[in-house]
Amino acid sequence: MSRIWLSLLTVCVNILALALPLALLQVYDRILPNKSWGTAAVIFFAVLIALLLAAFLRMVRSDIFALLSARNDFPLWQRIVSNLIYGGYSPEQAHLAISSVNKAKDVGVGQSRMGLYDTPFAVVFLVLIWYLGGVVVLAPLIVGGGSALIFFYYKNSYRTALRDTAEQDATLRDLEGNMSTLSPQCIFLGRFGAVFNAFSVQKRNSAVALEKVERIASLQQDLLQSGALLTTVLVVGFGATSVLAGNMTTGGLAACTLLGGRASAQLMGIAATLMRQTPAKVASEHIPVGESPALNRSNLPISISLGASQLETNSGEIIVIEESPNQEAFEVLRELVDKLWPEGQGKWDVSENMRYVPARAELQRGSILENLTRFSSGLEPEAFQLSEIFGLDAMVGRLVDGYRTEVGAHGTIPLSDGAVKRAALVQAFVGNAKLIVLERPDISLDSAGIKSLKQRLATLRGSVTVIMTTASPELHAIADRYIPECFDPQSAMVA
Repeated sequence: MSRIWLSLLTVCVNILALALPLALLQVYDRILPNKSWGTAAVIFFAVLIALLLAAFLRMVRSDIFALLSARNDFPLWQRIVSNLIYGGYSPEQAHLAISSVNKAKDVGVGQSRMGLYDTPFAVVFLVLIWYLGGVVVLAPLIVGGGSALIFFYYKNSYRTALRDTAEQDATLRDLEGNMSTLSPQCIFLGRFGAVFNAFSVQKRNSAVALEKVERIASLQQDLLQSGALLTTVLVVGFGATSVLAGNMTTGGLAACTLLGGRASAQLMGIAATLMRQTPAKVASEHIPVGESPALNRSNLPISISLGASQLETNSGEIIVIEESPNQEAFEVLRELVDKLWPEGQGKWDVSENMRYVPARAELQRGSILENLTRFSSGLEPEAFQLSEIFGLDAMVGRLVDGYRTEVGAHGTIPLSDGAVKRAALVQAFVGNAKLIVLERPDISLDSAGIKSLKQRLATLRGSVTVIMTTASPELHAIADRYIPECFDPQSAMVA
């Protein structure tokens, strides 16, 4: 219904826009030669009312556009928040998604589409110019067509520049946040220097990308302003020739001057609107489509084809993936991870019943405790208990802020690799996981850490399904079965 009102309002606005050109036609051709002051007063009063009514209708139309944009804003934010919670995005992806909402909501609605509603009426103005001035119609056609070609020529460059700017800005803000987490835990000057150098390089890259966007945006504004002036000059030039040749009246020239400016503006408005929508479309690329599949995942036990093997799990068993003649073990595990978490989605869902710990674990930006609890305060008691089991509490206790220590990406984590791996394991085991996928959990763990992990896995046998790759004989020993089925664990131990 709103779009119907928009169409009706647009028709009324453009009809009222004809009042001034037609009034000038009457003034120059009839009123001034006949000195009809009464008629002139009536016409000017009618034009004034038409202009005020058109301004009011334009204001109403703008309010409707704003209403549609606001209605589109809520579901966009709902989709963003849902996918940020459940989607496992990197900090850069999160920055991109959040910063893109205000622009992306204008793809379907918003002020950027206003020009598309006005564009069809350019044909009406062109027909009137042709009727009044004949060849004068070439002026808006030349200016509008030429400007449109220039707009479309730069469209792809503008899209690329906008995409680069958004990505560079997201990375830059992530680095700014990482620098704030360095003190007071930054002991080594080299660590700060590496992050500051990355920040400086990113700042330069961001400035270069922004310069490209601003240059093309300035070109758009110059074309719109210069196009209006050029149209006026050409209309007056062609019109004066027609008037001198006796093919057009002075009133017709005055009317064509206004109609020509309006027609060329609406012709350029097609390309200009599409260019103005480019930031919205680029921003929408960073908005997740639909809800995260993690919300509805309950596919346990699982049955998945992995390379030459078929993986079928039973509830609560421990499975070790081993190398086969045709495929490395890590390749099989990565294939499993890609199928369980398409594009990384779901790894950070607090309610998710499946967890994944990569060989080189990373922590998300936040405090150590927030990472351990997967940002769920209700899991803190269990997280503390697991930290003690895995020996993480002694490592965290050496830090000034303890579990409240802020951590981040890009080398700003004040923990050893072994402590980060223990934190990742606590993060995986905390909560109600039913399936845990471990990629080389023995990496970065000492013998005490491997022993603690073995004991924890033995405790969870029968209630939590564990799939892993490992080179540790101790973790091999507790497996219920191996993939591929032909694997002989005893020969592997001897080897």
